[in-house]
Amino acid sequence: MSDYFAGSDWSQTYAKKALPVLVSLAESHRKTTYTELAKILLGDKKYRRPLMSALGTLGRALESLNEAEPKKYGRIPPIQLLVCNQRTDRPGNLGLKSLGYKKSETDKMSKALLDTIVSRAHQNIFEYPRWQHVLKAFGLKPVTLKLPAPESILPKIRQLERHTTGEGEEHERLKLFLAQNPKRIGIRWKSSAVISSASSSLGIALISAFVTMRGGSP
Repeated sequence: MSDYFAGSDWSQTYAKKALPVLVSLAESHRKTTYTELAKILLGDKKYRRPLMSALGTLGRALESLNEAEPKKYGRIPPIQLLVCNQRTDRPGNLGLKSLGYKKSETDKMSKALLDTIVSRAHQNIFEYPRWQHVLKAFGLKPVTLKLPAPESILPKIRQLERHTTGEGEEHERLKLFLAQNPKRIGIRWKSSAVISSASSSLGIALISAFVTMRGGSP
């Protein structure tokens, strides 16, 4: 089996750890943030910036697989674009290079145009039918998750959130509570994974509180 991952050992390791999580999110039509992915993979949001390097490594690995076997996998979309900046709700402009845009071009684009580009990219990622085959090609095992529809858990989150505001200590306690008690909002999980859903309207970014994955590839 060819090793399509290149770069530092750290970037390779966390690119391989990130892909099964992102595939699970893609198949559930969900995205995440750099902060939340850092918490999932390393247990600390301080790694959100270093993870950008791992996501770049992942993107190049997908491109290499695509070039090696285009008929088998079709056009593999850049799944790393599901990881967004919490403030803009988009990946960084540099990441849009995987869509064929130069940073000098995206830096001049309006917010509305960037939102449209990213929305289309996310839709292509969600609709791509061969993510499980891609995982297998890389020798990675899937993380199986069962998430409720957002509309089914919003009323429950509102009840639990009634005494919390903003991104302060109370907000963090709410996220921790939901992560440790997912059944309170109807979440079930497998493969040592707990995924918390997101509600931007309530200011809650509850994506994937804990995922236990060992080594670069299972």
